[in-house]
Amino acid sequence: MLPPGANPHSFEPTLAQLEASARASLWVRIGHPSFPFERASFETLVAARSVFDAADETTRRAEDPHIWLSPRLARGIAARLAPALAAQFPAHAGAIEGHASALDAELAALEAEIAARLAPLRGKPFFVYHPEWSAFAADFGLRQVALERDHKEPDVRALRDLVDEARREAARAIFVSPQFSRESAELVAGEVGAEVIAIDPLAYDLPATLRSMSEALAR
Repeated sequence: MLPPGANPHSFEPTLAQLEASARASLWVRIGHPSFPFERASFETLVAARSVFDAADETTRRAEDPHIWLSPRLARGIAARLAPALAAQFPAHAGAIEGHASALDAELAALEAEIAARLAPLRGKPFFVYHPEWSAFAADFGLRQVALERDHKEPDVRALRDLVDEARREAARAIFVSPQFSRESAELVAGEVGAEVIAIDPLAYDLPATLRSMSEALAR
């Protein structure tokens, strides 16, 4: 529902999207109570006969709603979604099961690949603008440091503290997503001589996104 580059905190669905949602037989939402787009728009958008929540009871209680950025949690989402899709489209149940199995194998291999790549970095911090990589960090033993606090730009004092921490940690990169302003990230990066790297957490090709993030961290 979110077009490329749209800010999930402020985006409003278009008329065409509202009309399309009225024709949907299944609505898939993240299902985390802190996901702002769903909290603001779900009741307006959903006219589907069936709703699937990607979050289960455990991930719904997680602090970070960006659960798909964890290969481990993404495997759980896919495993739960496949039966819901098969129930909606029984004529394609066999194909859905086959695709789900292939996706699980791909994500399992990717998880092992990333774990090996990031093993030397366990315990290390990495700096981001928006705090969306917590689940990924937890999977691979890293520590996320976010510039944004409570969905707000850091104030002058917070920026000073972040610059000091980035200097102490010899930060070489600040990660940003295209959905949010990169002004604060560029300011901190400029102060410490770091690179600003954009990774889109909402990109269609999730394995490519996670691989790009791991490669950038390793580099």
